[in-house]
Amino acid sequence: MYFFLYLICVTSALPIPFLNFEHYSLRDLIDDDEGPKHHNYVAMTRFLDEISREYPKITHKYSIGKSVKGRELWVMIVSDNPAKHEILEPEFKYVANMHGNEVVGRELLLKLIELLCRGYGKSSRLTRLVDETRMHFMPSMNPDGYELAYKDGGVDWLLGRNNANDVDLNRNFPDQFFPHDNKPREPETNITMAWILRHPFVLSANLHGGSLVANYPFDDNPSGQTEYTPSPDDDVFKALALTYSYAHPYMHWDDPPWECKGVPPDHFKQGITNGAKWYNVAGGMQDFNYVEADTMEITLELGCNKFPDAKDLPRYWKENKEALVKFIEQVHKGIKGIVLTEAGQPVDGAEIHVDDRSKFMKSQKGGDFWRILLPGKYDIKVTKKGFKPSMKTIEVEETIPTIVNFTLTEEKECWDKDNCQQVPALDPMETNNQRILSFLQRGLFSQQEQDLEQRLFSNNAPQPWQSDLQSFTGIDMNEANSETRPSLSSLQLQLKNIDDLAMSPSYEQQYDDLNHMMDTINLKHQEYLSEYTGDEVHKGIKGIVLTEAGQPVDGAEIHVDDRSKFMKSQKGGDFWRILLPGKYDIKVTKKGFKPSIKTIEVEETIPTIVNFTLTEEKECWDKDNCQQVPALDPMETNNQRILSFLQRGLFSQQEQDLEQRLFSNNALQPWQSDLQSFTGIDMNEANSETRPSLSSLQLQLKNIDDLAMSPSYEQQYDDLNHMMDTINLKHQEYLSEYTGDEA
Repeated sequence: MYFFLYLICVTSALPIPFLNFEHYSLRDLIDDDEGPKHHNYVAMTRFLDEISREYPKITHKYSIGKSVKGRELWVMIVSDNPAKHEILEPEFKYVANMHGNEVVGRELLLKLIELLCRGYGKSSRLTRLVDETRMHFMPSMNPDGYELAYKDGGVDWLLGRNNANDVDLNRNFPDQFFPHDNKPREPETNITMAWILRHPFVLSANLHGGSLVANYPFDDNPSGQTEYTPSPDDDVFKALALTYSYAHPYMHWDDPPWECKGVPPDHFKQGITNGAKWYNVAGGMQDFNYVEADTMEITLELGCNKFPDAKDLPRYWKENKEALVKFIEQVHKGIKGIVLTEAGQPVDGAEIHVDDRSKFMKSQKGGDFWRILLPGKYDIKVTKKGFKPSMKTIEVEETIPTIVNFTLTEEKECWDKDNCQQVPALDPMETNNQRILSFLQRGLFSQQEQDLEQRLFSNNAPQPWQSDLQSFTGIDMNEANSETRPSLSSLQLQLKNIDDLAMSPSYEQQYDDLNHMMDTINLKHQEYLSEYTGDEVHKGIKGIVLTEAGQPVDGAEIHVDDRSKFMKSQKGGDFWRILLPGKYDIKVTKKGFKPSIKTIEVEETIPTIVNFTLTEEKECWDKDNCQQVPALDPMETNNQRILSFLQRGLFSQQEQDLEQRLFSNNALQPWQSDLQSFTGIDMNEANSETRPSLSSLQLQLKNIDDLAMSPSYEQQYDDLNHMMDTINLKHQEYLSEYTGDEA
C-alpha cells in the first residue's frame, strides 16, 4: 500500500481527486484465484445463462438486438433490483469486444460478472456496489468478428477487427464535427445507439486492446489533425482516466512493460491520453456517449496483445480486477438529485447546467439526474421550457455524492385576475401597438395581445391609433381609474401635442409622439395581484414534504415559531397554513426523520411556497454498518428514566443501544444505590480514538470522580449523593471519518 502511495507522489505533480481508496485492496474482494479462459459465442451464452440461473435475484440477462449474422448482443445486469431503474440509483455500463479480435475485455467482463455475483453478501464492498448501482455488462459488441479471430487463434493482427460487413464499428457512430457523413449504420451500431439512448447511463468504459492506456474525449476535432481537443468536462475525464491507470499495477508508469515484440511501444504520461491528441477518430462510440447521451465514457486499452494465449488471461485478470471495480465506484461521485414541479411531479428533460460549462445533462423520466464532478463549489442551474429557472450553489465532497433537489415553478402569464390566481409579477414587457393593429385588421390575436386589447377597448372606446383622431381626453377602461381594480391598464398618448392620460398603477407611464408614427403606441405592463376578497385561502404558506428519494411524506407536522398548534401534511405530502404577512420559522417533523427548519417571509398578496426534504433518521453506533449519518440534535437523557426502563425491561431502541454500549461488558451499573466507589467502565473501546462515537460518562459518587472518555459526549458531573439514581448524559453524535463510503 505504501509503495502504491509512493508511486503516486513520485510520478505525478497533478492532483488526483478520485484516488481516496487506500483502505481498499484486493483483499477486500472475494478470494478468487481462478483466472478467465476464452469463451466463443456458444460458451459465452452458456456462461451467462448459468450465472443468471444461479443468481436470479441480482442478475438480468437480455439482448439488445442481433449482429449481421444473427448473433445476439447479450447484456447482463447486476444489481439488487436488476429488472428496473430505481430513482437516484445511477446506471453504469462496460462494453467490450467492439473490435472482434480484441478479446481481453470480453473475458474480463465475464469474470467481473462472476466476481460481483459470488462476492455479493460476502464482501461488504461488492455488496454495497451491487445494492447501490445498476451495472450493465456487454461482453461482446462484435460477436461475428470474434468468431473469425477465434478460429484463427488470434494470429492475424487484423482478422476479426471489423464486423461481418467489414466495417469498423468504432468509426460508424454519428460524429459531432462531421454530422453529414451519410455513411450507413451497421446493425450492431444502430442497436447499440438505441440501447445507449434508452438507459440513463452515467458512466461507461469501452474495453479495447492494442496498447496500454486510458483514453478520454474528445476523440476527434473539426480539423482532423492530431491535437489536444478537450471536452467541457476535461477535468473530470482526466480524473476518471487517472483513477483506472493508478489502480492498475503499471498502466500509470511512463515506461510500462511491453510484451509485444515487433510492435513499437506506446508511452503515455501517467497512462492517460486525450483521444484526439493520440490519433483522430471520427465516428467513435466514446464521443457519441458524451455528446448525445450525457454518458461519460472513456476507452481502456488493456494491453498490446489483442488475443493473448489462454494461459496469460489470469495475469490480465489480476492486473485489472481492482481497477475495474474502482472505476465503477466513480459513478457515485459529484451530484445527484430530483427535479420536481411544485405539485411534486417529476420533471423529465430538465437541463442541469454547471457553472459556465457548455455541456449540460438532462433529468430522466423520474426527475432524477446525476453529474460527476470533482470536489469543489459549483453553481447549479436547472432550466426547463415552461418553468422558471432554479439555481443553487453547492459544495461537492470527495467521498460521498452531494444530493441537491430542485423544485421548478411553472411560468404563467395572466392578464385577467378573475381567471388567474397566484400570478407573480411579469417581467416588464413592451408591446408595440403597430403589431396589435395588424392583428386587429386580420382578426388574429395571440391570447396575451387579445387580453390586452380587451383591457384597453372592451367598452368600445375609440381606438386611439385611428389616423383621424385629433384629441383624446379619456378612455373608459373597465374602472381604469378605480382603486378597486388596480390591475387594469395605463395608457399615455400624445396626439397633436395634446397630452392625454388614462390612469392605472399597473402600467408605467409613457409618452409617445403619434404625430410622427400615428399607428404606434408603446405600453409597458407590470401585472401585480390586487387585494380582492375571497382569496384568503391562498394567503400564508403552502408546500410539499418529500423524502430524499422524492416520495411524499404523509402526516408530517408543520410547526410555526412557538405556536402550540401544528398542521399536518396530506397523503401527497402537500400542506397549507394561513398566516399573516411577516417572517416565520417553519419546522417540519416526522417520526423516523430528522427535523427540517426554514425561515420564510410571508407576503401580503401571494402565498409563499416552501418545500421540505426530510432525511431519514439513522442512529448508528457501528461505523462498519452505517453510512453518511449526520449529527443528531443534542439530547439529554435522564438516567432515572433509563433506570426505570431497565427495571421494567422496556427500552426504546436508542436507549437500548445506549445501555448496551455502556454496559455490554457487564460493568457495574453506576446508579445502584449501594455503589460506594467507581473507577471506570469498559465500554467497547470507549477510550479508543478509532471509535469516536462511543459514550463518555462522568460520575461523582460519594465524592469520588470517575470518568470513561469518548469525544461524542460532553463531560458532565452529577452529585449522586443527593440523587443517587440520576445521571445526566448529554450526547452529540457526529460522523466519524470511516472508510468504505465511496459508493
